[in-house]
Amino acid sequence: RRQRQMCIREAVIEMGLMDDNPQIRQYCAKFLGDIGNRNSIKVLENVIKNKTDFEKEYVIRACVLSLDKLYFKYKIK
Repeated sequence: RRQRQMCIREAVIEMGLMDDNPQIRQYCAKFLGDIGNRNSIKVLENVIKNKTDFEKEYVIRACVLSLDKLYFKYKIK
């Protein structure tokens, strides 16, 4: 049950990366890095890969910092 709750929580946070409010996207990106789930790597990479010219720099920076945490945790280069 606890594992399922964690998956649901992370799915909701990942959905927050598509919110209209850039601050919500920023905080969701930071939180995914703090949670430290390996599955979040692809989601964060996709945000960076598919960024538009209108995306706020601080959202992208939050994604990059979270990815750095996750890459370090899982020893990914």
